[in-house]
Amino acid sequence: MFVMFIFVCGVYEFENSTQNIARNKEAYFTMPIMLKGEGIGEGIINVDNKNYLDVMEELHNNLDKYLGREIVIEGFIFRNKEFNKNQFVVARMLVNCCAADAQVVGLMVEGSYNVKENEWVRVRGNIKKGCYDNQEIPVIDAKSVDLIKKPKEEYIYP
Repeated sequence: MFVMFIFVCGVYEFENSTQNIARNKEAYFTMPIMLKGEGIGEGIINVDNKNYLDVMEELHNNLDKYLGREIVIEGFIFRNKEFNKNQFVVARMLVNCCAADAQVVGLMVEGSYNVKENEWVRVRGNIKKGCYDNQEIPVIDAKSVDLIKKPKEEYIYP
């Protein structure tokens, strides 16, 4: 079974292993991903490399089911000029084939935190409804945002 999934994407250039986002190129794209059927389960939603895409898909497809649930997720800070000052995406790069096809995948976060683009963070908060580009999306109402080291494996693979 294939499902269409919405990604917030940007154009990336890779120089010296860093990501430079071309701010004027962000757009929504859809792409099919394979359902694994694992679901999210009960309690705190801990997002890791193994369940990352399943969690993103489940939250987008069944948002009402998870409203108010606590979530913990790690990724880098992604911002776009259309976001409010208190908004950013905690993101990872999804690689289907090679680095050239990498796409930004993540969740919108709201909260007043002094973080810079491309810094790696751990976000803890609760899921609520939000809106971006006239689309209803899951948003994390952040309770904490902590700086972390970039992980050994910074990419997500389907």
